[in-house]
Formats: sequence, C-alpha cells, structure tokens
Amino acid sequence: MIGTDSYVRPSDEKDWVHVDLKRVKRDDPFLRFDWADPTGLKTFTSTITSAQLTGPHSWTGRFDPDGEDVESFLPVGAPSIVSIGMPLSPFTITTDDRGWVTSIRAELTPGAGPKLTMTTMMSGHGKAQQIKAPARAGEAADFYYAR
Repeated sequence: MIGTDSYVRPSDEKDWVHVDLKRVKRDDPFLRFDWADPTGLKTFTSTITSAQLTGPHSWTGRFDPDGEDVESFLPVGAPSIVSIGMPLSPFTITTDDRGWVTSIRAELTPGAGPKLTMTTMMSGHGKAQQIKAPARAGEAADFYYAR
C-alpha cells in the first residue's frame, strides 16, 4: 500500500498488479477489501485463539480463519483469500532482537486439497521509508473500477 494505491505480486511472478483504490466502489463484489485494515494485520491478530513463546524470537499458536464477522485477511499483507469452514489453523511469528515482528507464517488446511502456507516478511521497523511504486506495475482489470 502506498496511500490509496495497492500493489500485489505473487512470489512466482515478476510483474506487479496495481489497483487505484480511489476508483474502486466500496461494495465491489469482486474486491473484498477492508478499508479500515488494508493489510489484514489487525484482523489476523483478532483471530488468534492461542499463542506461546517457543524460542527467544519465535511464537507459535492457532488462529481462527473463519472467525465471527471476519473479512478476508489472508495472506497478511495482501488480503484476498476467503476461508469458509476452515478449522483452527497454526501460525508462527518471528521477531528481531528488539521484539519487532519480522515474519508471520500462517497455514490453512482445507478438507480436500493441499495445505496452503503463506509467509509475510517485515523489515525496516522504526526507520523512515522512502516508498516508491514498484517497476512493472500494470493496472488491474477494469471490472474492479466503478463506472
């Protein structure tokens, strides 16, 4: 996120997809986006049901991907996955020496199909960031935008 511009890129792709969120209708059925929590981090933390310290820089626990009144929040950092009927799921959080979160790894295990593992990496805590739009960012398809 840079202002009202969202940039997303799957790890196996070289190009970014850009969505100008000022142009998206708030009730767009194709874009499940929580305007108050654009990265999904606040929602993710509200779904944690248990956590324990497992090392000097790691925590593990369980979260409820289908929590009551929960909007799409996975993967943390680029919410787009909707979960229906998922059981409590494991997560691992790692921190740096100062206690800042450096990664969140979450898993979903559907009743049928392979396990889905998502990892969000974080860095530069407490440092001013000079954020620029990524190179090779193509505009999202027109169906996202209000007419």
